[in-house]
Amino acid sequence: MNAYLKLRKQRILCHECGFNFILRTNIVEPNCYISNNTKLAVTLETFDIISECDIAKHINTSYSTVNRIINSYYEIHHPHRNNLL
Repeated sequence: MNAYLKLRKQRILCHECGFNFILRTNIVEPNCYISNNTKLAVTLETFDIISECDIAKHINTSYSTVNRIINSYYEIHHPHRNNLL
């Protein structure tokens, strides 16, 4: 089941120092529209041997979104060539 969550920035002004703070949430990363739960679901689906198109259909997202999430995970956890031998 898909849900559309509309989040807005909340800015808080510190009256002592005059600095503006922006509240953050753990639902989405800053400047991102894809929720962390969706990214986690894609990552968990990659443990099974299924195509990216099937993952996209199962999670109700686009193929390119699945591809970007998988590639970003690979960039973070880039395996060293010596460890693969």
